Amino acid sequence: MMRLMGHVALVTGAGQGIGRAIAIALAEAGATVGVNDLNGVSADRTRDELKVAGFRAIAVPADVSDDADVGTMIKTASDELGPIDILVNNAAAPAEMKMLSESTLEDQNAELTTLIGTLNCTRHVLPSMIERRTGRIVNISSIAGTHGMPTRAVYSAANAGIDAFTRAMAAELGRCGITVNSVCPGAIESHRFKARSDGARRNVRQTIALDRFGEPNEIADAVLFLVSDMANYISGTVIDVDGGFTGYLPPRAPRN
Repeated sequence: MMRLMGHVALVTGAGQGIGRAIAIALAEAGATVGVNDLNGVSADRTRDELKVAGFRAIAVPADVSDDADVGTMIKTASDELGPIDILVNNAAAPAEMKMLSESTLEDQNAELTTLIGTLNCTRHVLPSMIERRTGRIVNISSIAGTHGMPTRAVYSAANAGIDAFTRAMAAELGRCGITVNSVCPGAIESHRFKARSDGARRNVRQTIALDRFGEPNEIADAVLFLVSDMANYISGTVIDVDGGFTGYLPPRAPRN
């Protein structure tokens, strides 16, 4: 069913993984999609995939942590596709697994770009959304922002900031007819997670109630719901899509 026919969506970090799955889901639901990624080749690949499938899409590579880059990206997407109705802030910096005491200022600033990119992209799409009194913004954060993860202090702080930003913007923009929500993935089978060692993956799996890792399309399903008419009265919500993450290893079964 073409629930989003006539809508224009911009998905950041859509060159692969979760962002790619979101771009595909929105296109399949009828939206025209602007595909952003820092890597222009990756953005082109997702765009080409959508076009081959018969969907309208353009690639708009940009560094979302660079305000001037974001301004150019939003103008290009709007000029070619029309006003942006749906913004999905998915672009994220890789999370370094380090104790804070072992991190450098450069490490810290790099991981904070996830939050900065969300702020930049949101600020640039707002004038048009406010003028038209409509819009859907979905921020992809992480369960690290809710639970806090050892060796990922800055990453956890950045994602907690995204969730707080979500709630603040929902309150600020509600009277303009704009909804703002967060989706917090748990352990998802993205390229980064697949690269972990078997032991690390096994330990993470033991903390998940459903006893499996999520798939990128399962995050995309949550986003699709939040931007659809089925979620007209949902704003300022932070939704965990994590398979029932507990954060604790289960006790070992007693020996016979």
